[in-house]
Amino acid sequence: MYKRQIATLRDLGVEIDDEGRGALPFVVHGAGRVKGGALEVDASSSSQFVSALLLVSARFDEGLDLQHGGDPLPSTPHINMTVNELRKRGVLVDDSRPDHWIVAPGPIAPLDDQIEPSSELVAPTVTTFLATAIDVIVAQSPSLPAAQTTEIGLPSPPRTMPSSEAQ
Repeated sequence: MYKRQIATLRDLGVEIDDEGRGALPFVVHGAGRVKGGALEVDASSSSQFVSALLLVSARFDEGLDLQHGGDPLPSTPHINMTVNELRKRGVLVDDSRPDHWIVAPGPIAPLDDQIEPSSELVAPTVTTFLATAIDVIVAQSPSLPAAQTTEIGLPSPPRTMPSSEAQ
């Protein structure tokens, strides 16, 4: 199940011990840095792996030149949201070509932000916290009605029509 992800991390220079299984459990031997560089992945089964790689890639020695190769991505809106969040933190991302992202190496600026709860964003968010060695304070467990969420796939808030349109 994790063979592609483990192979991808190894391609980036990460040392992983999985006893040749390509499955859980596995041990990641952290060296305090990741080489990075050019990489092609097939993320057609999940966009989360692309988002996770993008979120940490600015801290790679060489940044990341990531190309998706495979069937269409299941959720480009999630990846676009990841790119926008990185840019808000000063990360240089070139996404001018479809299914291709180039992230320059450099700092990821801190930013106080409230992260909306989302089951789909847990993995990339936790990956970012681990990769950047930042402190995270969870002040409360927010709960938002679906009408107030920006989570992709949930219905947009209902639009109130002016009385002139209601007829």
